[in-house]
This record gives sequence, C-alpha cells and structure tokens, in this order.
Amino acid sequence: MSYIKKATSKKRSAKKHTEKKTFVTSVRMSEEQHKQVQKNAKKHNMTVSNYMITTSVNGENGIAPDAMVRFQNMMNSVYAMCEKYEPQKLEEYRKQVNEIWPK
Repeated sequence: MSYIKKATSKKRSAKKHTEKKTFVTSVRMSEEQHKQVQKNAKKHNMTVSNYMITTSVNGENGIAPDAMVRFQNMMNSVYAMCEKYEPQKLEEYRKQVNEIWPK
C-alpha cells in the first residue's frame, strides 16, 4: 500500500467551491518582493493570487486548511506505524509535530 499521493499539476486553492470572489485589490511591491512572491507561489504550486490570499488568511504559517488535514492524516498513519514498530519513538515524534503545528 502506498501512502504517497501523486502530485498533480493543478494549482491549489483554499477557496470553497461556493465562495465567490467579488473584490479586487491592488498591491504595491518592489521588483524583488514580486519575484519572491512568484517564486513562493510556484514552489507551492499556486497562483500568485491564491498564494497571497492563503498566506494572509491562514496566518504566517500559510498552510491552507486542506493541506493541514492531509498533514494530520499523514501523521496519524505515521503514529499508527510507530505504535506498532517503534513505540519508544512515538512521544518524540509527537513533540516534533507540536513544534511545527500551528496553534
């Protein structure tokens, strides 16, 4: 059984299917800032617009709710395997996850 989902080329969005975008906002930034935003958006397979909305709406961690759910599901699988094969490391893994998990 494979635990890794194949990546798709579609751009991700935290947008709900029923959510309509009705506002347009213009943002001023330097050329260097624009390049960095584009680079970060591409890195996360998102459009610039979706990247800026996701990082703004979801806090500094910039983790979209759907990504948080996938991360939690993955960690639950890791915990289950750890309980079976290396239970002595389970608490260590939980502490590490709690250090990066948004509060």
